[in-house]
Amino acid sequence: MPSLRRPAIASAAAIAACLLGLVLAGGCTLVGPPSGSSGPFSTAGPPVRTTTPAGPSAPSGVSDPSDPPHVTPSQSPRPGRNNRRPPDDAADAVASDGLTPADRLLTRAASSLRRGDRPAAIHALEAYLRQQPDSPLFRFQLAELYRQEGKVAAARQHYEHFVEAAVHRPVLLRQCIAAHTRLMEMAEERGDIATAAYHRGRGLLLLAEEARRLQPPAPALHEELTGQALQALQQARRLRPADSRVRQALAEAYRQCGHADAADAEREAVRRGYIPDPMGILINDRQD
Repeated sequence: MPSLRRPAIASAAAIAACLLGLVLAGGCTLVGPPSGSSGPFSTAGPPVRTTTPAGPSAPSGVSDPSDPPHVTPSQSPRPGRNNRRPPDDAADAVASDGLTPADRLLTRAASSLRRGDRPAAIHALEAYLRQQPDSPLFRFQLAELYRQEGKVAAARQHYEHFVEAAVHRPVLLRQCIAAHTRLMEMAEERGDIATAAYHRGRGLLLLAEEARRLQPPAPALHEELTGQALQALQQARRLRPADSRVRQALAEAYRQCGHADAADAEREAVRRGYIPDPMGILINDRQD
């Protein structure tokens, strides 16, 4: 089994796999709910089979085959005179031999997590993302670490950045669902009903996308999820009619529900920048 203390980790992909496993071992549950449970995205219909973790790594909640393979680091040797752990810098130098500076930061983050030092892991991941900003999976992991540390504002910032960067990356679908769940919960905690409804709607649309891919097909489940997404996004639009993100998501919900005219109307309203509010007053949302 590869270990961060040995040069068996010879690629960034292997480091990514170890880091992902270590973050998840810290207690974060990525997707929900498992079959038969209740939760913010639960439905009264059949269980959402695609969100149920599969295989031996079920507690982590990740089962997307496109994710890096889950690697469980070997256990630390028992303390003793002849098997003392080398200093952190020496361990990192061995683990990162032949790697790029960015990969060394990932090795340092993983080493910090193995020691239970989340602040050091956060520092390393922040430095990594400054060098490699187009790394949404590591941004998601950074957001999870900030959340575990109780730093809600920083976690929220990185979750929001992640969902926008990952929107057209199907391999990150389940992490997107998890991020929208986190953002919805944060909005509810601060009493922001409109934002909570928006993220609930976005998350339900992604769950509907997963349901659409089921084999055998589950059209009834897809219809139920898109219907709930539509209701949530309509609520968000009533509360925040000039928010273009809400209108764009609502257009997608209308499209998936088969309401092409309504979807076109929402897109046109966003494009023109003139959006009617609930009182019938035209709001110019475009900055000239």
